[in-house]
Amino acid sequence: MKIPIAKPYISKDEIQSVVDVLKSGKIAQGTVVAEFEEIFADYTESGHAIACVNGTAALHASMIAAGVKPGDEVIVPSFSFISTATSVNMCGAKPVFADVNPTTFTIEPTHVEDLITEKTRAVVGVHLFGCPFESSPIHSLCKKNDIVMIEDAAQAVGSKEYHKMCGNIGDFATFSFYATKNITCGEGGMITTNDDDYAKLIRKIINHGQSEKYKHDIIGYNYRMTDILATIALHQMNRIEDVVWKRNKIAGMYKTGIDDSHNFGFQENRANCRSSYHQFAVVCQNRTEREKLMNHLDGCGVGTAIHYPTPIHAQPVYMDDAVCPVSENLSDCIMSIPIYPSLTKEEINYVIDSINGGFK
Repeated sequence: MKIPIAKPYISKDEIQSVVDVLKSGKIAQGTVVAEFEEIFADYTESGHAIACVNGTAALHASMIAAGVKPGDEVIVPSFSFISTATSVNMCGAKPVFADVNPTTFTIEPTHVEDLITEKTRAVVGVHLFGCPFESSPIHSLCKKNDIVMIEDAAQAVGSKEYHKMCGNIGDFATFSFYATKNITCGEGGMITTNDDDYAKLIRKIINHGQSEKYKHDIIGYNYRMTDILATIALHQMNRIEDVVWKRNKIAGMYKTGIDDSHNFGFQENRANCRSSYHQFAVVCQNRTEREKLMNHLDGCGVGTAIHYPTPIHAQPVYMDDAVCPVSENLSDCIMSIPIYPSLTKEEINYVIDSINGGFK
């Protein structure tokens, strides 16, 4: 049996909708993008949703709108995908690396508080693997220090914190629709906000700084989404709740089915939070045990991956002296196993049996 680590689901409806857009001749940004934005804003219960070309562009545009500039600092978790930090550098500012909580793997509020200086302009919390970060204390710190809170919700379409949709918690939230995400169109991104002025500014930033055609008020970028991408994502939105439900069901089967005697760790949600389970992470005892299990699962035909093998502060581009021991330990021990809606019960049980069999 061969079970890949990820498997995007593209239905006949998506394929036909792309054909329809291509036949229409209106293949740049148009009415389909506008419809997708409206549906996404409604789903996340946000005042505004602005579509763009990818999740990194969404982060960059949000940083600009937040006023991040050269000389500023932005606090980010070290355990995340690198664009969480590089989007700060794209503004000429400096990412300051915070450690993460050992249970949720998300940014640790007490460490954030220690890192705030007069140069801090924003804090980015990542809903890692779909697990909501603890926003309340960070929101209080941001309000107290007059800084902006940004949700990196690239992996969290459908996640909730205390029954509030992720994407409707910070000053901004950014999403990704990359091929492996819960909602995908290959590439694509979205920015949500409840602030009318921020929304107006972001629309300028992603469209060459234009307030109207050929009137450029600020330096902007070509970060627009096309109708071709939007029509795929729009159809995917029709089944987002089913996707999240199935991922949670699979996660539950893994947690109950994988033998406790292996002493694995699993990412845990806080009470009254819902993860969208973009990834299902297994934390082994050490790097050697992880390598042993991954090799065993590869021999069984079960795909695995490491998210993420190096914390951002230790990447060659940074080599920062940040103190992030939890991030470093996770990078040494963590691995991901398949979790996507099209997995059958037989395949899920095969993954479980393969893991349990690897330690007999």
